[in-house]
Amino acid sequence: MKRGTTKHPPKTLRLILGDQLNEQHNQPQRTNNILERFFRDLKRGSRKKTGTISLNKTLKTILSDTPLVKNLDNKDYLNIILDGCDTLEQRFARVDSQLVLQELEKNKKETGRLPQILKKMIREPAFPLKAGVLFGC
Repeated sequence: MKRGTTKHPPKTLRLILGDQLNEQHNQPQRTNNILERFFRDLKRGSRKKTGTISLNKTLKTILSDTPLVKNLDNKDYLNIILDGCDTLEQRFARVDSQLVLQELEKNKKETGRLPQILKKMIREPAFPLKAGVLFGC
């Protein structure tokens, strides 16, 4: 072996640090690791169910008030959702179906797309100037 490439720390270092050399250090998870795993599982499940690669349309069509089923594993969250009921069936029986249908119809009409003529106007180089004149800037 070449000098300076020993597998074990030198004797003096072992005497100074003692047991600290043998301790294992646990590194905390990255802050978004749990969310990354959750969305990876969500995407995998969606791909299996629909056969499409993109999760974009699925996430856009989910209502913002829709609770994620994954949260039902959390007992505190489940108690809040149940609101005094014993089961989810009892809780859903209390939901006003007409209100749900109205919200679905409202969201169906909102496509979130810009008209083609507006897209064409935005691509023009003079668009910022025209928008500034329009809004008095």
